[in-house]
Amino acid sequence: MEIMKLFSMGVVSTVALLMSTGCSGGGDAAPTAQPTAQAPSAAAQDSATSDAESDEAETAKETTSDTPAEGPTSGGSGTLTMDSEVIEFATVLCYLQEQDSAGGGGKILYTAQATGVNAEGEDLMIDVSRYDEDSMFAGDSIEVVIGDYINDDSVSYSLMGGEEKNVSVKGSTVSASGLELTSDDMSDTVTASFEMNC
Repeated sequence: MEIMKLFSMGVVSTVALLMSTGCSGGGDAAPTAQPTAQAPSAAAQDSATSDAESDEAETAKETTSDTPAEGPTSGGSGTLTMDSEVIEFATVLCYLQEQDSAGGGGKILYTAQATGVNAEGEDLMIDVSRYDEDSMFAGDSIEVVIGDYINDDSVSYSLMGGEEKNVSVKGSTVSASGLELTSDDMSDTVTASFEMNC
């Protein structure tokens, strides 16, 4: 009787051991160890870093290409020269993508604005836009406003409906030179050039 009791206890212990290891009574092999993720080698990390740097360099190259920036941009820098006076811009705002024209029909192909202060301490603003051929203002529209235009205490010099070759747009830079701008009362003409880095 003691022998049978010991045998029975041995069977129970064996079954409990098999169940705890996840094995069945059919003699299956013990489960194999699962593969663990290995940390990337130093060479692989260097290769990934090199690829990322290459992608960043390519992106920078594309940004500085002749393709205009997408969406509105602000900040920037640049200058306006009127006759012999050079005025530095304090702000530059650009939208170099096509948009519907609110007045005159057609589309505005790009627009850029900048502000500054001239030697007399007067506020100055320049607005440059290009309208497509379906607009009544087809071509380049350039206007320089000097003074307090909000309170109608200003003078404007402009070139409306000029040929598209007047203004160059390369990447995020809008520029022109040798422009003849006429005052709004037709009493004065100035030679102007500008560069806006959007």
